[in-house]
Amino acid sequence: MKDRFYMKCLREEKSNLEKVIIQGLKPFKKVPINLAFRAFRIKMPTEMKNREITLGEFISQSGIR
Repeated sequence: MKDRFYMKCLREEKSNLEKVIIQGLKPFKKVPINLAFRAFRIKMPTEMKNREITLGEFISQSGIR
């Protein structure tokens, strides 16, 4: 249940994503990297396909504030 809510939030806007992190719903749980890119509407480099990444790693690597 919590995970489904987490994935739903991941697809939403950045501000909602921040709320998810504030709510403590596992921002460091690994998610498929394409979901992270889709959440931020960024085109994904093909060499990164099928990798998993934590939300924290993704945000720090992409430099999103």
